[in-house]
Amino acid sequence: MQRVRVTLRLAADGQEEILEASGELAADERGRTVQFGSGEARYAVSVAETVRIERRGGLSYALELDPLAETEAILSTPYGSLPARVRTAAVEREELESGLRVAAEYDLILGAYVQRRSVEFMFEGADCLFS
Repeated sequence: MQRVRVTLRLAADGQEEILEASGELAADERGRTVQFGSGEARYAVSVAETVRIERRGGLSYALELDPLAETEAILSTPYGSLPARVRTAAVEREELESGLRVAAEYDLILGAYVQRRSVEFMFEGADCLFS
């Protein structure tokens, strides 16, 4: 495992959340996974053919960001679980001198409610991301 610096930006409904953390990168034949956390939240972001974002904590979910298919998800809260769908509009992967940038725009669909969301990850110091 390799140590990386992670910056996570989440935006929805005009609100933005930024998280900076230290994480660990693991690589295998399927792709690369970075694990990191802050407070009660623990994340695992897998970058392969699709991007998978898993969050564990008071709010837990696993979102598969695939521009070619609408995917299913379950949002688990302390008050119960909600079925959801994810419709990905775009996913960008950009190799940088210092690491990797992954950004996506997607709709989180909860019944009739649709929320446009964006997410951006910067993984710095990840020199084995591209091997």
